[in-house]
Amino acid sequence: MGNRIIISEQEKQSIKKLYGVIGEQDYSVDTIVDIVSAVLDGIPGVGNLASFGVDVIHAISYMIRMALSSNDNSKIENGCYAILTLVTSFLPLGGNVVNIASKSGLKKILQTTPDVIKSWAKKHNIANVGFLLQKTKFQYSISLLLARLLKEKSKDVIVNVIDKIKDLKVKVGNIEFIGINLTNRINFLITNLEETLDVIDIANDIVNINKDFNFQ
Repeated sequence: MGNRIIISEQEKQSIKKLYGVIGEQDYSVDTIVDIVSAVLDGIPGVGNLASFGVDVIHAISYMIRMALSSNDNSKIENGCYAILTLVTSFLPLGGNVVNIASKSGLKKILQTTPDVIKSWAKKHNIANVGFLLQKTKFQYSISLLLARLLKEKSKDVIVNVIDKIKDLKVKVGNIEFIGINLTNRINFLITNLEETLDVIDIANDIVNINKDFNFQ
């Protein structure tokens, strides 16, 4: 039990009350958790600590879904969502709202082939885009998302987040969930985040012109 991340009973009660406030709207489960986390950020006496607890559990759920996904795009989506959730948990109030918007951007990236991105970049005189697209689809997708989310602070924040995810790995310990080793999943996220550091400037060049990822 010592290695498991839990939410206190008080935080559980706060979340239950917030579900009542949100109501029966047609939100996905992921969107509801993001909204709950955003609202928790603004409650006096609860604040970022409670929100971080929700975000970490949500990120872990994405890691599990990544391992269980049956196709590459689904794996990429869940891996990117895990990273976005962890990144926005370290940002000031409002980060969770940005997280929701980032998810629609990811779908556009995944629907666009590297050749289309390269052709668009050539028209806009963006250099070295081929170096970005030599990365895996997961790596160039998360690079673009992080560039849009973090802007000029991208590289510094990514380095900071990598350190915090390494801390999370220590806290999680060598535990498994339905046969999935979470340490392996976390190592995967760390490795892929590290791979973004040498291409994030190229991703920033793209996002400065095309923040909506409309490459057609």
